[in-house]
Amino acid sequence: MKYFITLVLFILLISNLDAEEIQYVSDIAFKGNSTFSDDELSSIILLKSPKLFFRSEFNPKRLNRDKINLESFYKSNGFLEVHILGQYVSIPEKYNQINFFINEGQQYQLKNLDIAGNKILSEEQIRKHLNVPINKYYNPGYIRKQLKSLKREYLKQGKINIAIMDEVSIDMYNVKVRINIAEGNTFYIREIYIIGLEFVKEKYILRELLFHKQEIYNIKNIDKSRSHIFDSGLFSSVEITPKLIE
Repeated sequence: MKYFITLVLFILLISNLDAEEIQYVSDIAFKGNSTFSDDELSSIILLKSPKLFFRSEFNPKRLNRDKINLESFYKSNGFLEVHILGQYVSIPEKYNQINFFINEGQQYQLKNLDIAGNKILSEEQIRKHLNVPINKYYNPGYIRKQLKSLKREYLKQGKINIAIMDEVSIDMYNVKVRINIAEGNTFYIREIYIIGLEFVKEKYILRELLFHKQEIYNIKNIDKSRSHIFDSGLFSSVEITPKLIE
């Protein structure tokens, strides 16, 4: 099995957006919230009520963004069925009254967390890494974030094709989560190839690498090597990609 490490350069083009007539926020009201105060919800959104020397610019996209932020905040606190409607009313002098109508719904709790399929990492190690509290509100976003971090731990140990899936079952307002892990094979680096060089000699790239042939694939060393090469200032973009060839 052979693994090719490829460096790819990209050029990104950025264009300016046409300027629009500036609108402002006159006031923000929350209606229907009982679990969280207006001040707590205000700290979540980016639109703000005006102050003595400050006016928050408004447009419908920003309102929709804040609606999504509020829904994400509620769901991260176990309110999986929250529904929020964001509305605005235009008033004279380019101002807009903002209203958020909130239906919080029921708060869900995590009652059980099972782990299956793990081999190189113990259940105790995985639970410590996930750091998910039981009998507390269920936060699906946090669990997904921790599973992504757990996957990285496996990628440090050569498990390139690691697969981690969470299986969720709900009984009334209680949540049970089962983490299914398929570790896959352990991969080693067979060869290192560099593509895209024109004016820089290959030896100067190789000396920045923190990994070598015959070593176990370790994503931490891969990422650090990518940063070292990019920080040289010689390239606009650097990618290091494993490729399997039988």
